[in-house]
Amino acid sequence: MPKFRFKLESVLGVKEAVEAQKQRAFAEAQRRVIEKEEARQRCLEEVRRTIVALRRITESHLDIKEVLSHQRYINSLRVATARIDAELPPLRAEMEKRRLELVEASKERKALEKLKVRQFEEWRKEQDRIEQKSLDEMGLNSFRAKRKQVAGAKGAETVEDEVAISGETQEEAGRSDAPGKGDRGAGPDRD
Repeated sequence: MPKFRFKLESVLGVKEAVEAQKQRAFAEAQRRVIEKEEARQRCLEEVRRTIVALRRITESHLDIKEVLSHQRYINSLRVATARIDAELPPLRAEMEKRRLELVEASKERKALEKLKVRQFEEWRKEQDRIEQKSLDEMGLNSFRAKRKQVAGAKGAETVEDEVAISGETQEEAGRSDAPGKGDRGAGPDRD
């Protein structure tokens, strides 16, 4: 049986490569968003810790230099958080863009894979049909050979017996040049 060959296999390979590249691009965009979100979360956590530390300082003793230092640090953390907040929307938009590109590439690959499966099923059905036809023909030939063998052993007495053995129609049997067949009944060549 011949091997199945998908004519668009090279196109499918390209689609798979494109999808893999889109997957990497999406993962990279997602990584950048996650890193920024984590940095923002760290800044907010540090602001909370610093505020708690500042309250302890002001409750226990009042050191202006220390209070101002903590205030400047809190302000710098808030500026960093605001900067991250400004950077996140374009990064999220880029991540969404990459996700949509990945979805599209995945759809294209899946469409080709479905076509490949459909063509394989059609090819397999055709191969099964060809194989069944071949088996039927072999079985019929075997049956005819056995029938001829049996008829030869018993001796065919009538044209109808010979016709039944060979599978010929009566008209074909009447036209045959074989001995014993042409002399029975009226055929088209007879006057």
